[in-house]
Amino acid sequence: MDHKGNLARVCRVCGTGFKPPKDRKPKPVTAFRETILYLFDGFDIIHDKEDTHPPFVCEKCRLTLIKAQAKLKDGKGATTMLSDKMADFHPHTEDTCTICNYRPTGRPIKKTPPGLRAPSTAVPPENGSTFDTLTDGEIIDEATRHGFAHLGSAGNGDLVFAKYQVKSVHVKIQQQVNVKQDRTWEVFVHDKPLPPSHPIYSSRSLPSVLTKDTKSKLFLELKESSICVGNLGYDELLKKKREGVENVVFKGVDGNVVAREETGPHTDDRTIRHVDCHLLLPSNKFSPRCPTCTAHGNTLRGALHRTRHKKDLDVSHSSRVSNKHLTKEQLIDKSKDLQREKRLQKTLASKAKDRVCDAVEKEGCNVNENQHVFLQSVLKAAKPKPGMQFEDGSAQQFLFQQQVKQSQQQDARTMRWHPMMIRWCLAIFYTSNAAYDIMRNSGFLQLPHRTTLQQYGKFTEPTPGFNPDILTKLGEVSNLINLPDWKKNVTLVWDEMKIKSGLVFCKSSGDLIGFTDLGEINNEMKDFERRCREQQHGTDEQPDLATHVLALMVRGIFTNLEFVFGYYPCLGFSSDQLYPAIWDGTAILEDMGFHVRAFVSDGASPNRRFYKIHGDDDAQLVYWTTNNHRPGHKIYFISDVPHLVKTTRNNLENSGANRRTRNLHYDGQEITWRHIVSVYEWDLDPQRVALGMRKLIKLKTDHVHLTPSLRMRVNLAAQVLSNTMSCTLASQGRHDTEGTRKLIGMMDRFFDCLNVKSARQGDRTRKDDLKPYRDVEDARFTWLEKEFLGYLHRWEQQAQQTPGVTKDVKNRMCLSKQTLVGLRMTVLSFIELTKTLLQEEGVTYVLSDKFNQDPLEQHFSKQRRRCGANENPTVMEYGRNEVNLHVMGEMLRAVRGGNVGGRAQVPIDYNNDTPLAKRPRNR
Repeated sequence: MDHKGNLARVCRVCGTGFKPPKDRKPKPVTAFRETILYLFDGFDIIHDKEDTHPPFVCEKCRLTLIKAQAKLKDGKGATTMLSDKMADFHPHTEDTCTICNYRPTGRPIKKTPPGLRAPSTAVPPENGSTFDTLTDGEIIDEATRHGFAHLGSAGNGDLVFAKYQVKSVHVKIQQQVNVKQDRTWEVFVHDKPLPPSHPIYSSRSLPSVLTKDTKSKLFLELKESSICVGNLGYDELLKKKREGVENVVFKGVDGNVVAREETGPHTDDRTIRHVDCHLLLPSNKFSPRCPTCTAHGNTLRGALHRTRHKKDLDVSHSSRVSNKHLTKEQLIDKSKDLQREKRLQKTLASKAKDRVCDAVEKEGCNVNENQHVFLQSVLKAAKPKPGMQFEDGSAQQFLFQQQVKQSQQQDARTMRWHPMMIRWCLAIFYTSNAAYDIMRNSGFLQLPHRTTLQQYGKFTEPTPGFNPDILTKLGEVSNLINLPDWKKNVTLVWDEMKIKSGLVFCKSSGDLIGFTDLGEINNEMKDFERRCREQQHGTDEQPDLATHVLALMVRGIFTNLEFVFGYYPCLGFSSDQLYPAIWDGTAILEDMGFHVRAFVSDGASPNRRFYKIHGDDDAQLVYWTTNNHRPGHKIYFISDVPHLVKTTRNNLENSGANRRTRNLHYDGQEITWRHIVSVYEWDLDPQRVALGMRKLIKLKTDHVHLTPSLRMRVNLAAQVLSNTMSCTLASQGRHDTEGTRKLIGMMDRFFDCLNVKSARQGDRTRKDDLKPYRDVEDARFTWLEKEFLGYLHRWEQQAQQTPGVTKDVKNRMCLSKQTLVGLRMTVLSFIELTKTLLQEEGVTYVLSDKFNQDPLEQHFSKQRRRCGANENPTVMEYGRNEVNLHVMGEMLRAVRGGNVGGRAQVPIDYNNDTPLAKRPRNR
C-alpha cells in the first residue's frame, strides 16, 4: 500500500492507527474544523498537506468530537479527555517514515492450535442457526461495558438490560433492551416500546440479529443516543388546563388525544410529549427534540399565547373573537351584552314605528282611486329591473343574463350560448362530469347539454408536434394582427412532464398512441439507428414507449400571452434532439410574426449541452446566439431563476447536512445548513424573553427538514434564502455565520431583481429591487454584473486556490459548476436583453418575471388536475387535455398550493364574444 493509503488508516487527532469501518467511510477531519479550533487553541487543519497529514479520524476521536461539537452548539464550554496537542506528522521518507514502517507494539496474542480448542457448549436454536456461538454471558458483558445493568431473564427466556436515571432518592429506568433467544432485540424508552417504524429498526448500520461481530454496535448506538425531552417550559399552560387531573391531555380537532403531560428529564420538570414521539433520538441528532415534538411546539406556543392574553379579549356583542377562545365567565358576560343589545334594538324599532304612525296621522292625506292607481304604477316603475342590481361586467350579471335569455327560448335547441359561458361549462365538465350533471339536472341553472360541450372541446384531433388548428388559435388568442411591433417580443419556454407509459387505441384514427414522436428529423435518425442495430445483432427491436412529454410554450414579454403551441412524446430529449425541435418552433413563431428574443428552460444537463452547441468548443460561457430567422438579432439563453434558487438552496443543504456532498467556505468562513437549523431552533425556543414574537414567522418545519417533494417547492427555497433569514442570523451575534449570511443576502437580492411581477410591486412592498426596469442605467444592472458576479468569481477563485487539498475538495468548497454557469448565463443574458428592449420604440418598462417558466409549471398542474387522483396522463390523455385547455383558456384557474405561487391570475373578460371553433360535421 502507498503512503496515502497508509495515511487513511491513521487518526489525525491522536495519531494512532485504526481499522476503517466496514459499513461506512471514516469521518473526515474537516467536518470538525471549528471544534478542533476551539479545543486545541486555534489549531487550523486547513493548512494540512494531502501527502503528509491523515484525512480521517478514528472512531474514538469521532465520538469525542461529536459530543464536544454538540456542547458548543448549545453554547456550553466543551472539555474532553483528548491530548492538549494534536499529533505531529512529518513528510514521507523511504526509510524513516513512521507511517509506512508502523508495526503494532505490545504483547502478541496467543493463538490456541485448532486441535487443542475446547468444543463449544452453546446449544444451537431449534431452527438450526448458531448465532456465531454468541452466549448469554458475552451479551451481558457487552451490555455492562456500555453502562447497561442486567435485570435478569424474563419468563420466556429473554435477557433484560436497563439504563437507570438516579436523581436524589428517585430511580427511573430510561432505556430497556430485551434480547430474545433468537438474538433479535427490542427497545423500550420510559416503559414504552419503540414503534416498528422507528428509524433504529430500519437502520442499515444496526444488525437485526446480534452476533459476535455486531453485538457492540447495538449497545454503542443506544449509549450514544439521547431521549427526546418533549416540550418543556409550559408550566403556565399546564396549570391552566389541569382542573383537578393529575396529567393533562391535549386533544386535536377530531377529539383524539395528540399529546400528554409527563415527567421531564428532571424529577421536578413537567413536559408535554406527542403521542407519535420518536422517544429515542439517533446519535447524530443535535436537537434535544424529535421532529414530531418540534412541530407540535408551534401549537403549544399559540395556546400559551392565547392563555396569557385571554383576560384581555373583547367580550362585547361586536367582538370577532371566536367563542372557543373565551372562558366560561367571558361567555356569560358576552351573552348578557347580547341580551342588552337585543332589548335596545327592540326599543329603538318600537320608537321609530310610533314616530311614523304619528307623522301619518298628523300630515297624511286621503287620495282617490285614480291617484291610488297612479302612485302604484310609479312605485312599480321605480323597482330595479332584473339583473340591474349586479355590477356591470361582473360574473353574476353575465350568468343572470344568460339564464334570462335561455328561459325566453321556446325550444332549448335554438339557444345560442355565449362563448364565455361555453368555456365556463367546459371548465366544470372536464373537472368533474358528475358535478356538471348534478348542476344541470337540479333545475337551479339552465346549462348546455354535454353533447354541445363536446363539439367545442373536440374541435381538432390532438397530434404531436405542431398542429395547424392550434397555431391558428394562437394567432386568434394573441390578436397578433393588431399588435404593435414592440408587443410582439416573446420568449420560447420548454420543459418536460412525466406521463404514464403505455399504448392506447384511438377509435377515431385507428392508431395505437403511446410511442415516442420526436419530430420528422429525430424520428428518421431514430429509425436509422434502430435498423443499424437490428442488422448488427440480427434481432427485431420494438419502438420505444414514451415516458415524458416535451411541451413548448410561447410567452409574451409585454403581453399576457402564455400559450403551449406544441408537444413531443419522448423518453427524455437529448441536446442533439432538442436542436431541431426548438429551432422548428422558433421558425414557426417567426413566420407568424412574433419576435423570439430568449430561450428559457431549467438547468437540466440536456438543456446546458444544447446551449453549449451554439458556441465555440473552447468557449467558457455561451449565453446568446444569432437568430437565423431574423438576421441581425440575437436570441439569449436564460436558466429559470426559481430553479437556480432551488439548486443554490440544495447546495447549502448538502453542506453539513443531507448527503454532505458540499463543504462550502468563503473568506475562511464555513457556509453550512447547520446554521439554518440552529437559528430556526433558536427562534422556536420557548425560553426566549419575547415568547411568541418570532422573527422567522414564515419558517416552518418543512423549510428546514426537507423531503424530496418539499425540495421541489420554490417558495420554501426563497423564504430560506431571504433577507429575514440573514437578519435573524446576524441577531444571534455569531461570527461563524458571516459566510452564510453573505450568501443568503446575495441570493435574496438576486431573486428580487429577477422576480419583478408588476409595475406597482415595488411601491406596494417598499423595495426598490422589485420596481420595473425603466432605464438602461439602472443601478441593479451594475450590482448584478459587478457585485453579484464578482462575488461568485471571488468565491470560485478562493476555492481553487486553497492549498493542501485535492481538486475534488476544492470543487466542494464552492457552489456546483452547473449552478455557477446557470447564474452567470442568466445574469448576463438578462442585462443585455433588458437594455436592448428598453431602447425599442414604445417600451416604457420591462418586468423581469417574464423570463422564467412559471406559466409552464402552472400549465402542467392543470394537466395533472384533469386526471384526478392519477396525476400522470397517458399520451392520448395529454393530447386531449391540451385541446380542452386551449378552449377553456383562463376559465380554468391554476391549482392553489402548487409549486408556483404568488402569480396574479389573468382577469376574465366576460364581454369577449370571440366565437369558438367547433368540431366539423361529417358530410
